Amino acid sequence: MPIDSTCKTCGQRLRVDSQHAGQPARCPQCQTDYVVPRASVPTSTLAGSPASDDAAVDQWRMKTAAGQIYGPVGKETLDSWCDQGRIAQQSQLLSTADERWRQAAEVYPRISAARSPRVEIVAASAGADVSTAAAPAPSRGLFILLLATAGFFTCGVPALVAVVLGARDLAAMQTGKMDGSARKQTLLGVVVGVAAILFVLAYIVAVTIFVASRWM
Repeated sequence: MPIDSTCKTCGQRLRVDSQHAGQPARCPQCQTDYVVPRASVPTSTLAGSPASDDAAVDQWRMKTAAGQIYGPVGKETLDSWCDQGRIAQQSQLLSTADERWRQAAEVYPRISAARSPRVEIVAASAGADVSTAAAPAPSRGLFILLLATAGFFTCGVPALVAVVLGARDLAAMQTGKMDGSARKQTLLGVVVGVAAILFVLAYIVAVTIFVASRWM
């Protein structure tokens, strides 16, 4: 003959075979250990027992963030759940007095208070990272392009400088240390700079050959 009882923690109705009477068991709903009674405990007896926490008029249910609902239980049992850390900040609680789901922190402000230092530390750390992070340097694409163009009309030194600066700026843009809005101008400046250097070298070679031919 089965033995009927009710879990004192979550209020789950339990039915166990009589051969397990007096033996330890575990509630499948809330995993609370209990001892199987020798005989079935009528629901009316549980409801009328002043010593039972679940006999309180104001009963509570808890809903986890995953949507699982536990209860109904009395306020004392709910308090013990909070002390054990079973009620998370994301949990919701419902009282039979008003039948309204509310955030757990409204009923137990200490849940929110216990987590606020950690939130403040994380926020402070995030703020420190933002404040110490250097802003990207402004690009010099137009300057490099003009410098490279000037290399055609000079000895080529400006073009060489443009190529060096352009290569550095492109590397900085790649790592996010420099504004990449003028990336195309910078790349074009490098190409023009290389062309100017080659032009100057070709001019020097041509002049050298011409002068040499005149002396021969």
